Amino acid sequence: MRFSDATATTIDLLRHGEPVGGRMLRGSTDHPLSDAGWQQVKDAVMRHTVEGHLPYDAIVTSPLMRCREFALWLGEEFDLPV
Repeated sequence: MRFSDATATTIDLLRHGEPVGGRMLRGSTDHPLSDAGWQQVKDAVMRHTVEGHLPYDAIVTSPLMRCREFALWLGEEFDLPV
């Protein structure tokens, strides 16, 4: 069955970068990103910029620091709701 009035929603998933303390299983332990982790996620996101803008309407994040802090920075940097 086809829906002529349907629209598509694209969702990009980004895993957090390296947290402080290096590689280990953390579960819900709330560690922030290391400097290397910040660079990893910045590099990953910047590959998607088009003329200095991101092709996103909003950012959804985990409440854990390693995800939330970067999401808040990204929202501020590109004027996107988080």
